Amino acid sequence: MTDARIPERYLLDRRVARLSDAAFRAWVTATLWSVANRTDGRVDAADVPLVPGLNTDAADALVAAGLWSASDDGWIIKGFEDEQTSRSELQALDDARRHARERKRAQRERERTAPAEPQSRDRHVTSHGMSRETTQARTGQAPGVGSALVDGWGDAPPPASCSRHPNGTDAPCGACGRARVAREEWEAAEARRPDPPRPHKHAWAGDGTCFRPDSDGQPCLARREAASA
Repeated sequence: MTDARIPERYLLDRRVARLSDAAFRAWVTATLWSVANRTDGRVDAADVPLVPGLNTDAADALVAAGLWSASDDGWIIKGFEDEQTSRSELQALDDARRHARERKRAQRERERTAPAEPQSRDRHVTSHGMSRETTQARTGQAPGVGSALVDGWGDAPPPASCSRHPNGTDAPCGACGRARVAREEWEAAEARRPDPPRPHKHAWAGDGTCFRPDSDGQPCLARREAASA
């Protein structure tokens, strides 16, 4: 459901105050009809029978009052793009809601089909003499990442070879083998890391509210302070 807006400034607008009752009703219902049908303020002559209370006399009165403008095949509601939600904006909201539903559905499906966590824990000993489980618990490291990452590499990738062979070697080297394993585990952990949330950019409607949902698909509660200016 989409709401149309009639800003309170029209209470003091001479163009509106001078309308007849029939023209005023036609102006309001045509605005509602345009928002509901996503015509971006356009009312074609063929659509007149579809708009409650609208007829050509009322349309001519709205043009004379300066609230509408005439086009080749109908009329345009003036100020529509500043006061109402456009078709493209409504489509963006629909896409965001659909994306949020699909993401939640996929998340529930992953949770439903995820294998149960094994009861036993791998307790390989690192070069510092601590079990991998203990080291990961202290550093907040994801399970499965090798000790080379724990030993201070942080977000930087650990080397894929030992310090004696910085450019790699074809000769058998246990240290290079361990370094390659640590590098592969670091890359696997990076691949599992979730993408950072996208920054939210406000899209202000005519009443000062933001109609663009946040990154979770929820309505934005922000309000522009100078919206009534």
